Amino acid sequence: MEFKGTKGDWEIYGISDDLIEIYSVENKKPIFDIHPHTKKSESNANAKLIACAPEMLEMLAELKNRFEHFNDKVSVFDIEALIKKATTI
Repeated sequence: MEFKGTKGDWEIYGISDDLIEIYSVENKKPIFDIHPHTKKSESNANAKLIACAPEMLEMLAELKNRFEHFNDKVSVFDIEALIKKATTI
């Protein structure tokens, strides 16, 4: 299971009333635009979650490897299912 999206860290680039941009820190290019249709605080929270997605996926993969080491199969299967959900197009 490998992340097929833009590699590296993502950050929120710009926030206005009608557009929030997520960009790649590595190449400084926008990779995702959010056109808010909800209240601004909710849109900002969604943008923060999206910007953290690659880091969260990487951490889940690391946790899966650690749980496998201790034979904690229930946790491994749950994490593996979530990673598959995030990486399968």
